Amino acid sequence: MSDEIQKVGPEAADLSRRTFLGKTAQGAAGLAVAGALGTGLALPKRASAASTTTIDFQSGLTGGDGDAMLALVKQFMKENPDIKVNSQLIDWGTFFTKLFAALAAGKGPDVFIIHLQEMMEFQSKNALFQLDGWFGGSSGLKQSDFTAQELKYTTSQGHAYGVPLDLHGWGLYANPALVQKAGLSMAGPKSPDEFVHYAQMLTLDKNGNNATAKNFDPGHIVQWGTTTSWDSPPTFLQTLWSFGGDTWSADGKTATLNTSAFTNAVNYWHDLIFKYHVCGKPSVVNPITNNLFFGNKLGMRLDGNWIRSFFVQNPKMGHMAWTMPTFGSKDVTWSSGHVLVAPAGLSSDKEAAVRRFVTWLSNHDVQWSETAGHIPARISSQRNPAIGKLWPQSYFAKELSTIGRIETPTVNLGQAETAYTTAVDGYWNGTVSLSKATSSAQSGVQQALSAG
Repeated sequence: MSDEIQKVGPEAADLSRRTFLGKTAQGAAGLAVAGALGTGLALPKRASAASTTTIDFQSGLTGGDGDAMLALVKQFMKENPDIKVNSQLIDWGTFFTKLFAALAAGKGPDVFIIHLQEMMEFQSKNALFQLDGWFGGSSGLKQSDFTAQELKYTTSQGHAYGVPLDLHGWGLYANPALVQKAGLSMAGPKSPDEFVHYAQMLTLDKNGNNATAKNFDPGHIVQWGTTTSWDSPPTFLQTLWSFGGDTWSADGKTATLNTSAFTNAVNYWHDLIFKYHVCGKPSVVNPITNNLFFGNKLGMRLDGNWIRSFFVQNPKMGHMAWTMPTFGSKDVTWSSGHVLVAPAGLSSDKEAAVRRFVTWLSNHDVQWSETAGHIPARISSQRNPAIGKLWPQSYFAKELSTIGRIETPTVNLGQAETAYTTAVDGYWNGTVSLSKATSSAQSGVQQALSAG
Protein backbone atom coordinates (compact mmCIF):
# COMPACT_ATOMS: atom_id res chain seq x y z
CA MET A 1 0.00 0.00 0.00
CA SER A 2 1.10 3.54 -0.53
CA ASP A 3 0.47 6.30 1.93
CA GLU A 4 -1.51 9.42 1.19
CA ILE A 5 0.78 12.38 1.67
CA GLN A 6 -0.34 15.96 1.99
CA LYS A 7 1.96 18.89 2.66
CA VAL A 8 0.37 22.04 3.99
CA GLY A 9 2.12 25.41 4.00
CA PRO A 10 1.90 28.29 6.48
CA GLU A 11 -1.33 29.81 5.21
CA ALA A 12 -3.73 31.40 7.67
CA ALA A 13 -5.57 28.94 9.87
CA ASP A 14 -9.20 29.09 10.91
CA LEU A 15 -8.73 28.88 14.67
CA SER A 16 -6.02 29.94 17.05
CA ARG A 17 -5.34 27.95 20.22
CA ARG A 18 -7.00 30.68 22.21
CA THR A 19 -10.08 30.67 19.98
CA PHE A 20 -10.21 26.89 20.14
CA LEU A 21 -10.13 26.85 23.92
CA GLY A 22 -12.71 29.62 24.08
CA LYS A 23 -15.09 27.77 21.81
CA THR A 24 -14.68 24.48 23.61
CA ALA A 25 -15.35 26.25 26.93
CA GLN A 26 -18.70 27.30 25.49
CA GLY A 27 -19.51 23.72 24.57
CA ALA A 28 -18.69 23.82 20.87
CA ALA A 29 -18.49 20.36 19.30
CA GLY A 30 -19.77 18.89 22.53
CA LEU A 31 -16.48 19.40 24.39
CA ALA A 32 -15.83 20.65 27.89
CA VAL A 33 -12.71 22.54 28.87
CA ALA A 34 -11.47 23.51 32.30
CA GLY A 35 -8.20 25.22 33.06
CA ALA A 36 -6.92 23.00 35.86
CA LEU A 37 -4.88 19.87 35.31
CA GLY A 38 -7.02 16.79 35.38
CA THR A 39 -10.23 18.50 34.26
CA GLY A 40 -10.32 19.52 30.67
CA LEU A 41 -10.77 18.39 27.13
CA ALA A 42 -13.17 15.47 26.67
CA LEU A 43 -12.67 14.66 23.02
CA PRO A 44 -15.40 12.69 21.23
CA LYS A 45 -14.85 9.15 20.00
CA ARG A 46 -14.60 8.89 16.24
CA ALA A 47 -16.44 6.34 14.22
CA SER A 48 -14.88 2.90 14.12
CA ALA A 49 -12.99 1.77 11.05
CA ALA A 50 -14.87 -0.52 8.70
CA SER A 51 -12.58 -3.21 7.31
CA THR A 52 -9.15 -1.67 6.78
CA THR A 53 -7.21 -0.18 9.66
CA THR A 54 -6.32 3.28 8.41
CA ILE A 55 -4.69 5.77 10.73
CA ASP A 56 -4.12 9.48 10.18
CA PHE A 57 -0.70 10.84 11.15
CA GLN A 58 0.12 14.54 11.37
CA SER A 59 3.26 16.50 12.16
CA GLY A 60 4.91 19.84 11.48
CA LEU A 61 7.96 18.17 9.92
CA THR A 62 8.05 20.21 6.72
CA GLY A 63 11.84 20.64 6.72
CA GLY A 64 14.49 18.14 5.75
CA ASP A 65 13.24 15.76 8.43
CA GLY A 66 9.82 15.61 6.79
CA ASP A 67 11.06 13.55 3.86
CA ALA A 68 12.90 11.29 6.30
CA MET A 69 9.68 10.63 8.22
CA LEU A 70 7.70 9.94 5.06
CA ALA A 71 10.30 7.37 4.03
CA LEU A 72 9.92 5.64 7.41
CA VAL A 73 6.14 5.64 7.07
CA LYS A 74 6.42 3.92 3.69
CA GLN A 75 8.80 1.36 5.15
CA PHE A 76 6.41 0.71 8.04
CA MET A 77 3.50 0.05 5.69
CA LYS A 78 5.63 -2.28 3.61
CA GLU A 79 6.43 -4.30 6.73
CA ASN A 80 2.86 -3.96 8.09
CA PRO A 81 0.56 -4.29 5.06
CA ASP A 82 -2.53 -4.50 7.23
CA ILE A 83 -2.15 -0.87 8.33
CA LYS A 84 -2.47 2.16 6.08
CA VAL A 85 -0.99 5.46 7.29
CA ASN A 86 -2.22 8.74 5.84
CA SER A 87 0.57 11.24 6.43
CA GLN A 88 -0.01 14.98 6.54
CA LEU A 89 2.83 17.47 7.01
CA ILE A 90 1.73 20.92 8.14
CA ASP A 91 4.08 23.85 8.70
CA TRP A 92 4.69 24.31 12.43
CA GLY A 93 3.50 27.91 12.08
CA THR A 94 -0.08 26.74 11.60
CA PHE A 95 0.12 23.14 12.78
CA PHE A 96 -1.36 23.70 16.24
CA THR A 97 -4.18 25.98 15.14
CA LYS A 98 -5.28 23.36 12.61
CA LEU A 99 -4.75 20.53 15.08
CA PHE A 100 -6.87 22.08 17.82
CA ALA A 101 -9.61 22.93 15.35
CA ALA A 102 -9.66 19.34 14.10
CA LEU A 103 -9.67 17.91 17.62
CA ALA A 104 -12.58 20.18 18.55
CA ALA A 105 -14.57 18.84 15.61
CA GLY A 106 -13.73 15.23 16.45
CA LYS A 107 -11.78 14.94 13.19
CA GLY A 108 -8.25 15.07 14.52
CA PRO A 109 -5.45 12.65 13.60
CA ASP A 110 -5.04 9.29 15.29
CA VAL A 111 -1.41 10.01 16.09
CA PHE A 112 0.62 13.20 15.90
CA ILE A 113 3.89 14.78 16.94
CA ILE A 114 4.37 17.62 19.42
CA HIS A 115 7.35 18.85 21.43
CA LEU A 116 8.45 18.15 24.99
CA GLN A 117 7.67 21.66 26.24
CA GLU A 118 4.15 21.47 24.77
CA MET A 119 3.14 18.33 26.68
CA MET A 120 1.86 20.23 29.73
CA GLU A 121 -0.55 22.30 27.65
CA PHE A 122 -2.12 19.18 26.15
CA GLN A 123 -2.07 17.26 29.43
CA SER A 124 -3.74 20.10 31.30
CA LYS A 125 -6.73 19.89 28.94
CA ASN A 126 -6.92 16.07 29.05
CA ALA A 127 -6.34 16.10 25.30
CA LEU A 128 -4.01 13.09 25.16
CA PHE A 129 -4.56 9.34 25.23
CA GLN A 130 -3.07 7.58 28.25
CA LEU A 131 -0.29 5.22 27.13
CA ASP A 132 0.47 3.29 30.31
CA GLY A 133 -0.39 0.00 28.62
CA TRP A 134 2.09 0.64 25.82
CA PHE A 135 5.06 0.24 28.13
CA GLY A 136 6.33 -3.03 29.58
CA GLY A 137 5.84 -6.62 28.54
CA SER A 138 7.63 -8.53 25.80
CA SER A 139 6.39 -6.25 23.01
CA GLY A 140 6.13 -2.99 24.92
CA LEU A 141 8.44 -0.03 25.23
CA LYS A 142 10.67 0.29 28.28
CA GLN A 143 10.46 3.51 30.25
CA SER A 144 13.92 2.77 31.65
CA ASP A 145 15.28 3.30 28.13
CA PHE A 146 14.32 6.99 28.24
CA THR A 147 16.03 9.73 30.24
CA ALA A 148 14.53 11.25 33.37
CA GLN A 149 14.36 14.61 31.60
CA GLU A 150 12.22 13.17 28.78
CA LEU A 151 9.89 11.35 31.14
CA LYS A 152 9.45 14.50 33.22
CA TYR A 153 7.63 16.05 30.28
CA THR A 154 5.80 13.00 28.90
CA THR A 155 4.30 11.77 32.17
CA SER A 156 1.72 13.45 34.39
CA GLN A 157 0.49 12.30 37.79
CA GLY A 158 2.26 8.99 37.27
CA HIS A 159 0.74 8.25 33.86
CA ALA A 160 2.42 8.19 30.43
CA TYR A 161 0.98 10.37 27.67
CA GLY A 162 3.71 10.36 25.07
CA VAL A 163 6.60 8.37 23.58
CA PRO A 164 9.76 10.48 23.14
CA LEU A 165 11.14 10.08 19.61
CA ASP A 166 14.20 12.31 19.60
CA LEU A 167 16.10 15.24 21.02
CA HIS A 168 17.12 18.24 18.95
CA GLY A 169 18.40 21.76 19.38
CA TRP A 170 19.90 24.96 18.07
CA GLY A 171 23.47 25.17 16.80
CA LEU A 172 25.75 27.47 14.85
CA TYR A 173 26.74 26.39 11.33
CA ALA A 174 29.32 28.11 9.15
CA ASN A 175 30.36 28.11 5.50
CA PRO A 176 33.99 26.87 5.62
CA ALA A 177 35.03 28.50 2.36
CA LEU A 178 33.66 31.91 3.32
CA VAL A 179 35.22 31.76 6.80
CA GLN A 180 38.60 30.90 5.34
CA LYS A 181 38.32 33.57 2.64
CA ALA A 182 37.56 36.18 5.32
CA GLY A 183 40.76 35.25 7.15
CA LEU A 184 38.93 34.17 10.28
CA SER A 185 39.89 31.39 12.67
CA MET A 186 38.17 28.12 11.85
CA ALA A 187 37.62 27.65 15.60
CA GLY A 188 34.66 30.03 15.51
CA PRO A 189 33.50 32.87 17.79
CA LYS A 190 33.20 32.31 21.52
CA SER A 191 32.06 35.67 22.95
CA PRO A 192 29.40 38.26 22.04
CA ASP A 193 32.02 40.60 20.57
CA GLU A 194 33.70 37.83 18.61
CA PHE A 195 30.37 36.84 17.07
CA VAL A 196 29.84 40.44 15.94
CA HIS A 197 33.35 40.53 14.49
CA TYR A 198 32.85 37.28 12.57
CA ALA A 199 29.54 38.57 11.22
CA GLN A 200 31.17 41.84 10.13
CA MET A 201 34.00 40.10 8.34
CA LEU A 202 31.60 37.74 6.60
CA THR A 203 29.27 40.50 5.37
CA LEU A 204 30.16 41.97 1.98
CA ASP A 205 28.69 44.77 -0.11
CA LYS A 206 28.55 44.79 -3.91
CA ASN A 207 32.08 46.24 -4.06
CA GLY A 208 33.56 43.48 -1.93
CA ASN A 209 33.94 45.59 1.22
CA ASN A 210 33.21 43.89 4.52
CA ALA A 211 31.19 45.55 7.28
CA THR A 212 34.31 46.82 9.09
CA ALA A 213 35.41 48.96 6.13
CA LYS A 214 34.83 52.73 6.20
CA ASN A 215 33.35 52.68 2.69
CA PHE A 216 31.08 49.71 3.40
CA ASP A 217 27.72 50.15 1.64
CA PRO A 218 24.93 48.69 3.82
CA GLY A 219 22.38 49.44 1.12
CA HIS A 220 23.85 46.94 -1.31
CA ILE A 221 24.76 43.79 0.58
CA VAL A 222 25.50 40.68 -1.50
CA GLN A 223 26.69 38.40 1.30
CA TRP A 224 25.32 38.32 4.83
CA GLY A 225 27.34 37.51 7.91
CA THR A 226 24.55 35.83 9.83
CA THR A 227 20.80 35.46 10.21
CA THR A 228 18.36 34.90 13.06
CA SER A 229 16.95 31.95 11.06
CA TRP A 230 13.98 30.89 13.22
CA ASP A 231 14.10 34.06 15.29
CA SER A 232 11.64 33.03 17.97
CA PRO A 233 11.49 30.91 19.99
CA PRO A 234 15.05 29.47 19.51
CA THR A 235 17.31 32.44 18.77
CA PHE A 236 15.45 34.82 21.05
CA LEU A 237 15.09 32.37 23.94
CA GLN A 238 18.71 31.26 24.06
CA THR A 239 19.87 34.88 23.88
CA LEU A 240 17.46 35.83 26.66
CA TRP A 241 18.69 32.92 28.78
CA SER A 242 22.29 33.86 28.10
CA PHE A 243 21.61 37.31 29.53
CA GLY A 244 20.12 35.70 32.64
CA GLY A 245 16.47 36.25 31.82
CA ASP A 246 13.41 34.11 31.16
CA THR A 247 9.96 34.50 29.66
CA TRP A 248 8.02 33.64 32.81
CA SER A 249 8.46 32.41 36.36
CA ALA A 250 9.26 28.80 37.16
CA ASP A 251 5.64 28.11 38.16
CA GLY A 252 4.43 29.41 34.80
CA LYS A 253 2.19 32.08 36.29
CA THR A 254 4.08 35.39 36.01
CA ALA A 255 5.53 37.03 32.88
CA THR A 256 9.11 38.25 33.33
CA LEU A 257 9.85 40.18 30.14
CA ASN A 258 9.94 43.77 31.41
CA THR A 259 13.54 43.28 32.48
CA SER A 260 17.02 44.42 31.51
CA ALA A 261 17.75 40.87 30.33
CA PHE A 262 14.95 41.14 27.76
CA THR A 263 16.21 44.55 26.64
CA ASN A 264 19.79 43.32 26.29
CA ALA A 265 18.73 40.19 24.43
CA VAL A 266 16.55 41.84 21.81
CA ASN A 267 18.98 44.74 21.41
CA TYR A 268 21.87 42.38 20.71
CA TRP A 269 20.22 41.13 17.52
CA HIS A 270 18.63 44.49 16.74
CA ASP A 271 22.14 45.97 16.64
CA LEU A 272 23.35 43.20 14.34
CA ILE A 273 20.50 44.07 11.98
CA PHE A 274 20.34 47.90 12.13
CA LYS A 275 23.65 49.07 13.62
CA TYR A 276 26.22 46.71 12.16
CA HIS A 277 24.16 45.71 9.08
CA VAL A 278 25.43 42.12 9.19
CA CYS A 279 22.11 40.31 9.69
CA GLY A 280 19.13 40.75 7.40
CA LYS A 281 15.64 41.50 8.66
CA PRO A 282 13.93 38.22 9.60
CA SER A 283 11.00 38.85 7.27
CA VAL A 284 13.36 39.29 4.31
CA VAL A 285 16.24 36.88 4.91
CA ASN A 286 14.85 34.03 7.01
CA PRO A 287 12.59 32.58 4.28
CA ILE A 288 15.60 32.23 1.97
CA THR A 289 18.24 31.23 4.53
CA ASN A 290 18.83 27.86 2.92
CA ASN A 291 19.33 29.33 -0.55
CA LEU A 292 21.69 31.98 0.79
CA PHE A 293 23.76 29.56 2.85
CA PHE A 294 24.23 26.87 0.25
CA GLY A 295 24.55 29.53 -2.44
CA ASN A 296 27.63 30.94 -0.64
CA LYS A 297 25.83 34.18 0.25
CA LEU A 298 25.64 33.62 4.02
CA GLY A 299 28.58 33.04 6.34
CA MET A 300 26.91 31.77 9.53
CA ARG A 301 23.47 30.48 10.36
CA LEU A 302 21.81 29.50 13.62
CA ASP A 303 19.74 26.44 12.91
CA GLY A 304 18.72 23.00 14.07
CA ASN A 305 20.25 19.58 13.59
CA TRP A 306 17.30 18.73 11.33
CA ILE A 307 18.99 20.44 8.36
CA ARG A 308 21.37 17.47 8.02
CA SER A 309 19.74 16.36 4.77
CA PHE A 310 20.55 19.70 3.14
CA PHE A 311 24.25 19.11 3.75
CA VAL A 312 23.90 15.66 2.22
CA GLN A 313 22.30 17.28 -0.82
CA ASN A 314 25.12 19.85 -1.01
CA PRO A 315 28.31 17.83 -0.41
CA LYS A 316 30.59 20.55 -1.79
CA MET A 317 29.71 22.79 1.16
CA GLY A 318 31.68 20.75 3.67
CA HIS A 319 30.79 20.35 7.35
CA MET A 320 31.38 23.06 9.93
CA ALA A 321 29.48 23.65 13.15
CA TRP A 322 30.63 25.53 16.22
CA THR A 323 29.57 25.37 19.84
CA MET A 324 27.04 28.13 20.42
CA PRO A 325 28.88 31.32 21.44
CA THR A 326 27.92 33.20 24.59
CA PHE A 327 25.63 36.06 23.59
CA GLY A 328 25.29 37.39 27.13
CA SER A 329 26.98 35.99 30.22
CA LYS A 330 25.83 32.35 30.29
CA ASP A 331 26.58 29.43 27.98
CA VAL A 332 23.25 28.03 26.83
CA THR A 333 21.42 26.87 23.74
CA TRP A 334 17.80 26.09 22.96
CA SER A 335 16.79 22.45 22.85
CA SER A 336 13.65 20.35 22.62
CA GLY A 337 12.44 16.96 21.45
CA HIS A 338 9.69 15.38 19.38
CA VAL A 339 7.06 13.26 21.11
CA LEU A 340 4.62 10.78 19.56
CA VAL A 341 1.13 11.16 21.06
CA ALA A 342 -2.45 10.12 20.40
CA PRO A 343 -5.67 12.08 21.03
CA ALA A 344 -7.84 11.31 24.04
CA GLY A 345 -10.63 10.33 21.67
CA LEU A 346 -8.64 7.57 19.95
CA SER A 347 -11.10 4.83 18.99
CA SER A 348 -10.53 1.42 20.55
CA ASP A 349 -10.37 -0.34 17.18
CA LYS A 350 -7.47 1.88 16.10
CA GLU A 351 -5.43 1.77 19.28
CA ALA A 352 -3.62 -1.45 18.38
CA ALA A 353 -2.60 -0.06 14.98
CA VAL A 354 -1.46 3.26 16.42
CA ARG A 355 0.47 1.50 19.17
CA ARG A 356 2.22 -0.74 16.64
CA PHE A 357 3.10 2.29 14.49
CA VAL A 358 4.44 4.34 17.40
CA THR A 359 6.42 1.40 18.78
CA TRP A 360 7.85 0.71 15.33
CA LEU A 361 8.99 4.32 14.93
CA SER A 362 10.59 4.25 18.37
CA ASN A 363 12.36 0.99 17.50
CA HIS A 364 13.70 2.63 14.34
CA ASP A 365 14.96 5.82 15.99
CA VAL A 366 18.55 5.14 14.89
CA GLN A 367 17.39 5.09 11.29
CA TRP A 368 15.38 8.24 11.99
CA SER A 369 18.53 9.89 13.34
CA GLU A 370 20.63 8.82 10.37
CA THR A 371 18.25 10.45 7.90
CA ALA A 372 16.64 13.32 9.84
CA GLY A 373 19.64 14.49 11.88
CA HIS A 374 17.98 14.29 15.29
CA ILE A 375 19.42 12.53 18.32
CA PRO A 376 17.57 9.35 19.37
CA ALA A 377 15.50 9.68 22.53
CA ARG A 378 16.25 6.16 23.69
CA ILE A 379 19.36 5.72 25.83
CA SER A 380 20.27 2.44 24.15
CA SER A 381 20.13 4.11 20.74
CA GLN A 382 22.21 7.08 21.88
CA ARG A 383 24.94 4.58 22.81
CA ASN A 384 24.82 2.97 19.38
CA PRO A 385 28.28 3.42 17.74
CA ALA A 386 26.58 4.36 14.48
CA ILE A 387 25.17 7.54 16.06
CA GLY A 388 28.59 8.67 17.29
CA LYS A 389 29.88 8.61 13.73
CA LEU A 390 27.12 10.82 12.32
CA TRP A 391 27.36 14.56 11.66
CA PRO A 392 25.91 16.83 12.97
CA GLN A 393 24.43 14.45 15.54
CA SER A 394 27.78 13.91 17.26
CA TYR A 395 28.24 17.68 17.54
CA PHE A 396 24.73 18.33 18.81
CA ALA A 397 24.79 15.43 21.27
CA LYS A 398 27.74 16.99 23.05
CA GLU A 399 26.37 20.55 22.94
CA LEU A 400 22.87 19.71 24.12
CA SER A 401 24.11 17.51 26.94
CA THR A 402 26.23 20.35 28.34
CA ILE A 403 24.42 23.62 27.59
CA GLY A 404 21.03 22.58 26.20
CA ARG A 405 17.90 24.00 27.83
CA ILE A 406 14.21 23.31 27.21
CA GLU A 407 11.66 26.11 27.46
CA THR A 408 9.78 26.20 30.76
CA PRO A 409 6.36 24.63 30.08
CA THR A 410 3.06 26.23 30.96
CA VAL A 411 -0.57 25.27 30.40
CA ASN A 412 -1.07 28.00 27.80
CA LEU A 413 2.29 27.79 26.03
CA GLY A 414 0.99 28.42 22.53
CA GLN A 415 -0.64 31.76 23.29
CA ALA A 416 2.31 32.86 25.42
CA GLU A 417 4.81 32.02 22.67
CA THR A 418 2.72 33.86 20.11
CA ALA A 419 2.70 36.97 22.31
CA TYR A 420 6.45 37.29 22.76
CA THR A 421 7.26 36.06 19.25
CA THR A 422 5.08 38.75 17.68
CA ALA A 423 6.73 41.44 19.80
CA VAL A 424 10.30 40.31 19.17
CA ASP A 425 9.70 39.78 15.46
CA GLY A 426 8.25 43.27 15.16
CA TYR A 427 11.26 44.85 16.85
CA TRP A 428 13.79 42.91 14.79
CA ASN A 429 11.96 43.83 11.60
CA GLY A 430 11.90 47.49 12.60
CA THR A 431 8.12 47.82 12.69
CA VAL A 432 7.75 48.49 16.43
CA SER A 433 9.84 50.32 19.03
CA LEU A 434 11.68 48.69 21.91
CA SER A 435 9.21 50.06 24.44
CA LYS A 436 6.26 48.80 22.41
CA ALA A 437 7.87 45.37 21.98
CA THR A 438 8.59 45.14 25.70
CA SER A 439 5.15 46.19 26.85
CA SER A 440 3.27 44.04 24.36
CA ALA A 441 5.43 41.00 25.12
CA GLN A 442 4.95 41.44 28.88
CA SER A 443 1.21 42.08 28.74
CA GLY A 444 0.54 39.47 26.08
CA VAL A 445 2.42 36.74 27.90
CA GLN A 446 0.82 37.65 31.22
CA GLN A 447 -2.62 37.53 29.64
CA ALA A 448 -1.84 34.04 28.27
CA LEU A 449 -0.54 32.79 31.61
CA SER A 450 -3.53 34.17 33.49
CA ALA A 451 -5.95 32.63 30.99
CA GLY A 452 -4.30 29.23 31.48
